[in-house]
Amino acid sequence: MTGEHSMGGLQPNAKMPERVRRRPTPEDWSDDELMTLAEASALFWPDGPLTTTSLRTAVRDQVLEVAEIAGKLLTNKRAIGRMSECRPRRENEPVSPGQQNSVPRSVAEVRAKRALELERTRMAGSGQTRSK
Repeated sequence: MTGEHSMGGLQPNAKMPERVRRRPTPEDWSDDELMTLAEASALFWPDGPLTTTSLRTAVRDQVLEVAEIAGKLLTNKRAIGRMSECRPRRENEPVSPGQQNSVPRSVAEVRAKRALELERTRMAGSGQTRSK
Protein backbone atom coordinates (compact mmCIF):
# COMPACT_ATOMS: atom_id res chain seq x y z
CA MET A 1 0.00 0.00 0.00
CA THR A 2 1.25 3.46 -0.71
CA GLY A 3 1.81 6.18 1.83
CA GLU A 4 0.81 9.22 -0.22
CA HIS A 5 -2.32 9.30 -2.30
CA SER A 6 -2.25 11.84 -5.07
CA MET A 7 -5.14 11.87 -7.50
CA GLY A 8 -3.15 14.10 -9.86
CA GLY A 9 -1.19 11.13 -11.25
CA LEU A 10 -4.24 9.42 -12.72
CA GLN A 11 -4.47 9.35 -16.48
CA PRO A 12 -6.91 11.97 -17.77
CA ASN A 13 -9.11 9.25 -19.30
CA ALA A 14 -9.14 7.17 -16.12
CA LYS A 15 -12.55 7.17 -14.49
CA MET A 16 -12.29 7.70 -10.75
CA PRO A 17 -14.89 5.61 -8.91
CA GLU A 18 -17.38 7.93 -7.22
CA ARG A 19 -16.90 6.52 -3.71
CA VAL A 20 -13.10 6.90 -3.99
CA ARG A 21 -13.50 10.45 -5.30
CA ARG A 22 -15.55 11.27 -2.17
CA ARG A 23 -13.16 9.42 0.19
CA PRO A 24 -9.72 9.42 -1.50
CA THR A 25 -7.53 8.00 1.30
CA PRO A 26 -7.54 4.51 2.85
CA GLU A 27 -8.02 6.09 6.30
CA ASP A 28 -11.49 7.18 5.12
CA TRP A 29 -12.54 3.51 4.81
CA SER A 30 -13.11 0.94 7.57
CA ASP A 31 -11.04 -2.27 7.53
CA ASP A 32 -14.01 -4.48 6.60
CA GLU A 33 -15.90 -2.12 4.27
CA LEU A 34 -16.46 -3.81 0.93
CA MET A 35 -15.19 -2.16 -2.24
CA THR A 36 -14.98 -3.16 -5.88
CA LEU A 37 -11.63 -4.09 -7.42
CA ALA A 38 -11.73 -0.82 -9.41
CA GLU A 39 -12.24 1.14 -6.17
CA ALA A 40 -9.41 -0.76 -4.46
CA SER A 41 -6.93 -0.12 -7.26
CA ALA A 42 -7.87 3.59 -7.42
CA LEU A 43 -7.72 3.94 -3.63
CA PHE A 44 -4.47 2.11 -2.90
CA TRP A 45 -2.54 2.58 -6.15
CA PRO A 46 -3.83 5.79 -7.81
CA ASP A 47 -0.53 6.18 -9.68
CA GLY A 48 0.09 2.44 -10.25
CA PRO A 49 1.65 -0.07 -10.30
CA LEU A 50 -1.47 -2.16 -9.61
CA THR A 51 -4.65 -1.88 -11.66
CA THR A 52 -8.06 -3.53 -11.61
CA THR A 53 -6.65 -6.19 -13.96
CA SER A 54 -3.75 -6.77 -11.53
CA LEU A 55 -6.25 -7.35 -8.72
CA ARG A 56 -8.26 -9.78 -10.91
CA THR A 57 -5.02 -11.69 -11.43
CA ALA A 58 -4.47 -11.76 -7.65
CA VAL A 59 -8.02 -13.14 -7.23
CA ARG A 60 -7.37 -15.81 -9.87
CA ASP A 61 -4.09 -16.76 -8.16
CA GLN A 62 -5.90 -16.87 -4.79
CA VAL A 63 -3.67 -14.15 -3.36
CA LEU A 64 -6.47 -11.62 -2.82
CA GLU A 65 -9.53 -12.64 -0.79
CA VAL A 66 -12.86 -11.54 -2.21
CA ALA A 67 -16.58 -11.82 -1.59
CA GLU A 68 -18.78 -12.45 -4.59
CA ILE A 69 -22.14 -10.75 -4.17
CA ALA A 70 -24.70 -10.22 -6.92
CA GLY A 71 -22.09 -11.10 -9.54
CA LYS A 72 -19.55 -8.56 -8.26
CA LEU A 73 -16.11 -9.29 -6.83
CA LEU A 74 -15.61 -7.22 -3.67
CA THR A 75 -12.67 -6.92 -1.29
CA ASN A 76 -11.71 -4.77 1.70
CA LYS A 77 -8.73 -3.00 3.30
CA ARG A 78 -7.92 -5.99 5.49
CA ALA A 79 -7.67 -8.35 2.46
CA ILE A 80 -5.61 -5.80 0.50
CA GLY A 81 -3.26 -5.52 3.50
CA ARG A 82 -2.81 -9.31 3.70
CA MET A 83 -2.16 -9.51 -0.03
CA SER A 84 0.39 -6.70 0.21
CA GLU A 85 2.51 -8.33 2.93
CA CYS A 86 5.99 -9.30 1.77
CA ARG A 87 6.93 -12.93 2.36
CA PRO A 88 9.71 -15.14 1.08
CA ARG A 89 9.01 -17.21 -2.01
CA ARG A 90 9.35 -20.95 -1.70
CA GLU A 91 12.08 -22.61 -3.74
CA ASN A 92 11.00 -23.35 -7.34
CA GLU A 93 7.83 -21.26 -6.88
CA PRO A 94 7.01 -19.29 -10.05
CA VAL A 95 6.88 -15.52 -9.75
CA SER A 96 3.19 -15.63 -10.68
CA PRO A 97 1.26 -18.76 -9.58
CA GLY A 98 -1.07 -18.53 -12.57
CA GLN A 99 1.60 -17.62 -15.09
CA GLN A 100 0.38 -20.07 -17.75
CA ASN A 101 -3.30 -19.13 -17.32
CA SER A 102 -4.99 -16.14 -18.86
CA VAL A 103 -6.24 -13.33 -16.63
CA PRO A 104 -9.98 -13.64 -15.95
CA ARG A 105 -11.75 -10.80 -17.74
CA SER A 106 -15.11 -11.14 -16.04
CA VAL A 107 -16.87 -12.35 -12.93
CA ALA A 108 -18.38 -15.12 -15.07
CA GLU A 109 -14.91 -16.39 -15.96
CA VAL A 110 -13.85 -16.38 -12.29
CA ARG A 111 -17.05 -18.30 -11.42
CA ALA A 112 -16.46 -20.82 -14.21
CA LYS A 113 -12.90 -21.46 -13.01
CA ARG A 114 -14.09 -21.90 -9.42
CA ALA A 115 -16.83 -24.31 -10.55
CA LEU A 116 -14.29 -26.36 -12.49
CA GLU A 117 -11.98 -26.48 -9.46
CA LEU A 118 -14.89 -27.60 -7.23
CA GLU A 119 -15.86 -30.28 -9.73
CA ARG A 120 -12.28 -31.56 -9.87
CA THR A 121 -12.11 -31.64 -6.07
CA ARG A 122 -15.45 -33.48 -5.85
CA MET A 123 -14.42 -36.01 -8.49
CA ALA A 124 -11.02 -36.56 -6.89
CA GLY A 125 -12.76 -37.33 -3.59
CA SER A 126 -15.04 -39.87 -5.25
CA GLY A 127 -12.29 -41.47 -7.36
CA GLN A 128 -14.00 -40.51 -10.64
CA THR A 129 -12.28 -39.03 -13.66
CA ARG A 130 -13.77 -36.40 -15.91
CA SER A 131 -14.43 -37.48 -19.50
CA LYS A 132 -13.60 -35.02 -22.25
